[in-house]
Amino acid sequence: MYPRRVSKRALMRALLLSSSALLAVPALAGGFVNVGPAPELASTGNAYDTYSGAVSAIVTNPADANTIYIGSPNGGVWVTHDGGKSWIPLTDTQASLSIDSMSADPTDTTHQTLIAGTGLISNGAVSTSNNFYQSSGGLQDGLLYTKNGGATWSQLGATVLAGQSVDGVAARGNTIVAGTYERSSLADASLRNTGGLYRSTDGGATFTEISGGAGLPTGPVSSIVGDPNNSTKLYAAVTAPNTAGAGINSTAIYVSTDTGATWSPIFGSANAGGVINTTDQTQIQLATGPNGAIAAGVVDVATSKLVGLYLSQNGGTTWQSLPVPVVNPGSQGNTNFTLAVDPNNTNYVYVAGDSRQNPPYTLLAFRVDAGSSTITSITDANTADNSTVHPDSRAMAFDANGQLIVSTDGGVYMRTQPQSDAGSWKTLNGNLSAIEAYQAAFGANSHLVAVAAQDNSAMLESAVGSPVYNEITGGDGTVAVVNDTTLAGDSVYYLAVQKLAGLTRVVVDSNGNTVANDQVNFNTAVNGQFNTPFVLNKIDPSLIAIGGSDVFLTQDTMAGADAPNTANLTLNLTNLGGDGGGVSAIAYGTQDNTNALIAAVGSGVWMSTSTAGGIQSLAAYAGADPTSLVFDTRTQKRFFAADTSDLWGTVDQGASFQSLTASLPSGFIRPTSLE
Repeated sequence: MYPRRVSKRALMRALLLSSSALLAVPALAGGFVNVGPAPELASTGNAYDTYSGAVSAIVTNPADANTIYIGSPNGGVWVTHDGGKSWIPLTDTQASLSIDSMSADPTDTTHQTLIAGTGLISNGAVSTSNNFYQSSGGLQDGLLYTKNGGATWSQLGATVLAGQSVDGVAARGNTIVAGTYERSSLADASLRNTGGLYRSTDGGATFTEISGGAGLPTGPVSSIVGDPNNSTKLYAAVTAPNTAGAGINSTAIYVSTDTGATWSPIFGSANAGGVINTTDQTQIQLATGPNGAIAAGVVDVATSKLVGLYLSQNGGTTWQSLPVPVVNPGSQGNTNFTLAVDPNNTNYVYVAGDSRQNPPYTLLAFRVDAGSSTITSITDANTADNSTVHPDSRAMAFDANGQLIVSTDGGVYMRTQPQSDAGSWKTLNGNLSAIEAYQAAFGANSHLVAVAAQDNSAMLESAVGSPVYNEITGGDGTVAVVNDTTLAGDSVYYLAVQKLAGLTRVVVDSNGNTVANDQVNFNTAVNGQFNTPFVLNKIDPSLIAIGGSDVFLTQDTMAGADAPNTANLTLNLTNLGGDGGGVSAIAYGTQDNTNALIAAVGSGVWMSTSTAGGIQSLAAYAGADPTSLVFDTRTQKRFFAADTSDLWGTVDQGASFQSLTASLPSGFIRPTSLE
């Protein structure tokens, strides 16, 4: 599902953009506090359905099952020392919270040395423009390195690895190896042939790209793993450096026995039985186990599905082809596929993918037995309590007790007794705050926060000041706005998921009590895109603008036929116009003209000054596809646009636009959101 954090930083940022929030909560003047979600409680009520946002990497402590480190696509690095009951953020002050990969240095017997690679692997983005991938996360600025369990960090390789996603990383004392590749499903196809393997022998002070030499071909590196019995032995998966034409079948696995100084091929198209071929670009994910066990999952990049699964029990000398379970029916295997080898029985390879394509849309995960060539589900009926978890797998690891830890776009989970049907799924999400927010809104009357989150629904804070949120409508939360004006003393929230599905109006009084929960219908279809703008008028918030195929207007009077607790609430839409291709951003209402509206229609900015006049394109706008628009609320003549590259402004109602980018603070990147 592209159906995920509010990170603390993201929610703080969202609250900062809300003047009503700052005015309504004087306590915020003394500093920000984490208000979650940490975690979100699913509407099912099952404990194992607790959500916390995407987790991209897991590192367990071989001497302590209660200590687990995780990295998240937009939430940084966290640690738990009590088996997932409570989590501590470790990198909130670092330059990037976008963690792609992470591993521990096995030569450190205290298990305190970790290394993390930054990169863009979120399944969600704030833009539908050409910058869709680039707007899905933070800086790609190399590595984060710690020798004291995350108490302090050093930034490494920021120059040589800048602008690349580090998909694999290994540290062995002063030797550090990093591999880069853009495997996100949101990445442009032209990025599929970029990346390589980099090595440092001076603790990360300098890095040298060794792809194209030392036995390695050129090409991006999709996975790096180590031999658990030999710290000098590393495996790397190299993806074909082109998406079509000659050499597309060069995807292969290489081994190094000298900590990455030199490499030799051990698996390629000849071993893959036609899965790695001259037609389709492929990428490989790796996992290792004891006694030379190494498993490889081959994903077709174009279809984003697992197409091959292989196991070697002798360090890659010989390989066995395993049966391939269907784990990527949602075609998200580029980011949502993971595998692991059971440390207590290396015949068992565990794989997980994206989502079932029918209710309840949960995780697909299996145990593949190399001895019997059989596939067994490890969810639902194949558990002691019919348990399962949030879909879209990211990483797998085993703890010191042999339990399987799996991360998904919903957080971190444990599968106990994974070798049989006797075990069950447990949530480890505790107070983990890793949800990726599309929107957040604070009710000045109810004092509750609403959040719309990537792959984690639209939700509402369970009580004032509580980090725990309740799911209101399931899917990819995209709408969370609030009207504190129309119903005196009440906060009226509008919450919805992708394409404006499940739009719900929740009325909460000043005591935090829900007094109405109404499903909202329309008299005509808006034909919305995935992230459909739903904007309340700044002057009269009962007026609503919606960005579907065109711009639509409606009004929710919350009286008469629109009153709270209406059984069949239907709002009438007026089509204001557009080009029929979709609307990505809207600003609505100024003090000198309640009907003033600007919209991002395609790659341009359009404007309407009256409902009768329709909406027209502003030819003077020269920016890229706008991701955010805002009026100076005092006048319809002055407004601004951000396009992830530049900031634009007009003072003459769009007759001319000026670039304001040069006036932004030094180091400001990708201007995306405005208020």
